[in-house]
Order: sequence, then C-alpha cells, then structure tokens
Amino acid sequence: MTSIVSSLSNTQIKSLSAKTIKGFSTEDVAALSTEQLKIFNKDQISALEAEDIEALDSDQLGAISTTAIAGLKPELLAALDATKIGALGNDQIAAFSATQIAALTPDQIEGLTADQIKGLNATQIGSIGAEDIAKFSDDEIAAISTKAIGSLKNEAIAVLSDSQVGKLSADQIKVMTPKQISGFTAGQIGKFSDEQIGALSAAQVGALTNDQIGGLSAGQIGKLSNAAVAGLKATQVTAMSADQVAGITAGQSALLSAAQVAGFSATNVTKLTDDAVAALSTKAIGSLKNEAIAVLSDSQVGKLSADQIKVMTPKQISGFTAGQIGKFTDEQIGALSAAQVGSLTNDQIGGLSAAQIGKLSNAAVGGLKATQIAAMSDTQLEGLSVAQAGALSGSPGGCSECGRHCQVL
Repeated sequence: MTSIVSSLSNTQIKSLSAKTIKGFSTEDVAALSTEQLKIFNKDQISALEAEDIEALDSDQLGAISTTAIAGLKPELLAALDATKIGALGNDQIAAFSATQIAALTPDQIEGLTADQIKGLNATQIGSIGAEDIAKFSDDEIAAISTKAIGSLKNEAIAVLSDSQVGKLSADQIKVMTPKQISGFTAGQIGKFSDEQIGALSAAQVGALTNDQIGGLSAGQIGKLSNAAVAGLKATQVTAMSADQVAGITAGQSALLSAAQVAGFSATNVTKLTDDAVAALSTKAIGSLKNEAIAVLSDSQVGKLSADQIKVMTPKQISGFTAGQIGKFTDEQIGALSAAQVGSLTNDQIGGLSAAQIGKLSNAAVGGLKATQIAAMSDTQLEGLSVAQAGALSGSPGGCSECGRHCQVL
C-alpha cells in the first residue's frame, strides 16, 4: 500500500475521501510527500489519526495548507511536540482558530516562536490562558501585535514576570485598555520603565487602583505625561505619598484640576516643588485647603503669582499665617482685593510691615474693617499714603470709623 500511496497523482490525492484516508496505515501517511500533503484539504487532514500526525516530520507538517490546517482537531494537535509546533509556518499558526490555540498545552505554547506569535490576532491571543502566557518568552511577549495585545486577559497580565513586563513596548502599553492596565499588580507597575510610564494615557492612569498608584516611585510620577496626570482622580491624588507628590513636575502641576488639588493633604502640599506651586492654574488654586496653605514654606509662598493670589478666596487668604503674610512680595500684596483684606485676622494684619501696608491698593485698603484698623500699630499707619488714608473713610479727613487719625494726614 505504501508504494501505491507515494505514487498517487495530485488529482488522485484530491479525490481521496475522508473514509479512504482513515484506512491509511501510519506507514502510508509517513510515505506521503510534501507535494501530496499540499493537496490535502481540511476534511482529509481531519481524517488522520494522532499516530499519523506523530509520524509526519516537520517538512511534511509544513506542507499542509493554511486552509487545511483547520482540520487539526484537538486530539491531532496533541500529537505535535513543542519542536514540531515551532517548525510550523507563521502563516499556518496564524490560520489556527481560537479553539485550536486554546487546545495547545503549555509545553506547545512554549514551543511557539516570536515570529509565530507576531502573526496571532486578537481572538487568538484572547484564547490563551494565564498559565500559557506565562510560558511566553520575553521576546514573544514583545512580539504580540498592537492589534492583538488588547485582548490579553487581566489574569494573564497579573502573572507576567518582571522580565516579560519589561519587554512590553510603549506602543503596546498605549493600546492596552484601561481595564487591562488595572490588571497589572502594584509590583509590576513599579517596574515600568520611563518609556512605559510615559505611554500611559489619562484614561489608563485614571483606571489605576490606589495600590497601583502606591507602587509608583517619585521618579515614575515625574515621567507621566502632563495629559496623563490630568487623568488622576481626586481619590488617587489623596492616596499619593509625600515622596510621590515631590515627583510632580511644574508641567504636570499646571494641568491639575481643582478637584485634584483639593485631594492634596497638607503634608503632601509641602512636598510640591516651588515651581510646581507656581504652576498651579488659577482655576485649581482656589481649591487649596486652608490647612495646606498654613504649612506652605516661605519659598513656596514666594512663588505664588499675583494672578494666583487674586483668585484665592477671602477664606483662603485668612488661612495664611501672620509669618507667611509678612513674607508677601510687593506684587502679592498689591494683588489683594478689598474682600481678601477684609478677611485678614488681626494677627495677620499685625504681620504686615509698614512698607507692605503702603503697597496695598487703595481699593484693598477700603476693605479694612474698623477692628483691623484699630489693631494696626502707629508704624503701620504711617505706611499709608494719603490716597490710601482717604480710602479708609471715603474722604481725606481721616479714619472716622476707628476714631484714630492717620499720621500721614
């Protein structure tokens, strides 16, 4: 029979029924040439036995067409060792159905090459279990296409080794879904390279759990894109450590929202760099809590712009300590409004120098309450200009509300 099988023409091979194929002995199948096997269709391949598949060498297996490869049932696939799996053509593996891929054992998966992995589509990758993904080499992980990586299951992501995670490209990270990003462990996130961190989008960052946020180093925080930082939720900001907050750059700080800034604890605010404080937008600065304002360092206070001071609420201005107010620059003092000045405590008023008093706008001086004026020292009153003194009562006659006469008059 063997000699007859090997001599069959292409036309005869094509006409062989599945029933006839089933009647072939293992020796008959082993005698088939690569040219003959190229002719086999899906049904003919499916008619083979596991022993027949075992008898085929790598060249013979490689001759099976991409349409006929679908005939390899799970029991036939099981007959292929890792070496033979690795010898299959890239196009043959790419032609496997998701069911066939799912039927491969961990050892067979380990036999796949990086080039074969590169050809797998999203459905095929999605059919591979966590245990099998763990068998991928680092290069095979890197070979998963950007079209397919989005189907990697979270349970598979969570078991990736440090070296596998390290092989994920920035392009692969970019196309992963927020849900997938949330599948990484805190330890894995902590091993992300600068390029991987920089690839994260606002939506992906927003999907991180507090534990994952906690796994980021200050250096990694600083490598997040400005847009990605804008994706942080207030609860995530609150969960950040002081060291992590210290990693926030001025560019990132400029994009923080009011809700995010409100999430900063007093301790964390003190860890913002001076430039990061200066970069806070006028929309965000209004949400800075009084307990955070009270612990700003002199250098941080000094970095607040006139525009930032202008938009702070009277309540926030009252949150500065007398010592901080006493360090306000001429520009900062000049930015204070009547409402802000009117909110100052007597202690804060006492912290102002005569020179600072002189830098208050006329409108701001008009906001002083009688109790505040009464609390001012003679030296401070001497700092008032004629125009400022006139603003106290609306006329150049003096401070009628407090009964004191400004010595500049």
